[in-house]
Amino acid sequence: MSVVVVVCVWVDFLLEEIIKKNEVVIFAVGLKQYASQVLDKLNPSGRFMSHRLYRDSCREVDEKFVKDLSVMGRDLGRVVIFNENPNAYSLQPENVVLIGPFVEDNEDRELEKLARFFDWCERF
Repeated sequence: MSVVVVVCVWVDFLLEEIIKKNEVVIFAVGLKQYASQVLDKLNPSGRFMSHRLYRDSCREVDEKFVKDLSVMGRDLGRVVIFNENPNAYSLQPENVVLIGPFVEDNEDRELEKLARFFDWCERF
């Protein structure tokens, strides 16, 4: 089994669990023409993701692209962003759940940890 398949299995599981009680908005720093191709592979039916945001929705701060969660038009008190790059979320650090980067490791369990995080949140 390739790493890509393993990752997709966890992505499918995580998204399936999250959409039961949450809205999923994907915010990618990549250009739409490239990032949308990856997201289409992860979510071919379109049912997991309610919206997609790309680099054109980011702000440029100190020559870095930063995700600005305020463009989502949601109550930021109810928004959580998962990211591994501190540059990407510097505008709203209080909304971040830090995750480790994926490094093509069959033992990578970051998405599994996120699923447990959502399970824990539901208890409160």
